[in-house]
Amino acid sequence: MADESDRLLNQALDWAQRNRWVRQAAAGLLAVALVVVAGNFVYQLLPRHYQLTISGGEFVSNRHQLARILQDEGHHHGLDLKVEPTYGTLDALARVSRGEIDAALVVVGGYDETFDDIVHVSNVSPELLHALVRPEIQAVKDIRGKVVNLGPPKGALRSIGLTVLKFSGFEAGVDYFATTMDAEELITTRPDKLPDVVLDNSLLPSYIAEFMVSERGYRLLELPFPNSLALRMGWVAQGTIPGYTYRIEPAVPPADITTVGVRLHLVANRHVDSHALFQLLETLYSPNVATRARITLDEARINEAAAYPVSAGTVAYIDRNDPLLSSKTLDKLKNWFGLVMSVMSTVLVVYKWLKGPPAKPEEPETDDAFYRDRIKDVALIEVEARDAAAGDRLDASLLHQLGDRLSAIRQAALDHFPDAKLADPNLITVLLLSVEGAQGRLALLNRRLGSS
Repeated sequence: MADESDRLLNQALDWAQRNRWVRQAAAGLLAVALVVVAGNFVYQLLPRHYQLTISGGEFVSNRHQLARILQDEGHHHGLDLKVEPTYGTLDALARVSRGEIDAALVVVGGYDETFDDIVHVSNVSPELLHALVRPEIQAVKDIRGKVVNLGPPKGALRSIGLTVLKFSGFEAGVDYFATTMDAEELITTRPDKLPDVVLDNSLLPSYIAEFMVSERGYRLLELPFPNSLALRMGWVAQGTIPGYTYRIEPAVPPADITTVGVRLHLVANRHVDSHALFQLLETLYSPNVATRARITLDEARINEAAAYPVSAGTVAYIDRNDPLLSSKTLDKLKNWFGLVMSVMSTVLVVYKWLKGPPAKPEEPETDDAFYRDRIKDVALIEVEARDAAAGDRLDASLLHQLGDRLSAIRQAALDHFPDAKLADPNLITVLLLSVEGAQGRLALLNRRLGSS
């Protein structure tokens, strides 16, 4: 069965190769494909301007402010960013997963939901968990029996707060009562209706913390166990809120306090162009962003605690400073060399195929021309002998030479004859008779020369 398939395939290929129109059509398609590939290569090299949508969460957040800074600085890196608000981390992740927005600044961790089509772009900077409490709450143990606001149901803050409070020994609905007020509600609610504890995770300074401290008289409660929690939760980092961050007199906090840091990440939909993500990273790690946002960005930690597959744009950004002759570069060169050689071999085979079957060498229809040329050679020898005799230049040596030439012509004619194709069979006879006649005339001249 396999032999029959090979035979049929070879027959089809031979037929296609002999068919001029098929070869021309194949050549045309190949040319179009090469033009498309070359055009795409050139297109990739051209500088381009990208447009992306990004979310930094709610309007009243430092994340949203960071997204605005990225929007401003992106113009210097060929990037147009449109900032769209989202309401909670889970909402942002869901919209990125669906492709409704291209990228988002989110805290990764503290929740069980999973999302598809999301890639990790960069670790940014830990957000700090602010435990804002009424003045009478002096320690974590005093939270028992209080009303605690954990933020909107679809926000990561709720999951983070539940985890932190559970680690502290509190069960929701048993040891405390949880509310779900968002930032706007916290700002607009009457002071006497506010919860006893407000949790907020934010880059410093937190807008909500600043409002609750300055306008509602709340204070910051230290959460002294981030390292212990980090042993169990990969998304937790050590955090410190410097003293006097939110008020000088009275000081809030009165000294540096320890709190839980929650890793803030930049994520994107996996279908976003890697070149656009590369330029987004160039924007993020530009000096102006860190200065304006008052955060520290460490490129060495770009993939730290990544919860999603690392994007191709991130890999390209990390590799941008690799030395030209690194082992990785040499491996790439070897791979490219092998690829080029393979492509060249393929092109050569395809070229030979497109040329069609090799032309068969044209065989002469007959050998008549060979024998006619030999007859002419005999005639020239006779003319040479006659001219020599007329000019008194005839000698034995010349006659011997001319005789040898006649013998060679006769021998060549006889050797060629078995395979000869003659339209005029009499040519061999005419040639032999010409040779014999010329030899006779040379013999006569030789005798005449001897008698003289």
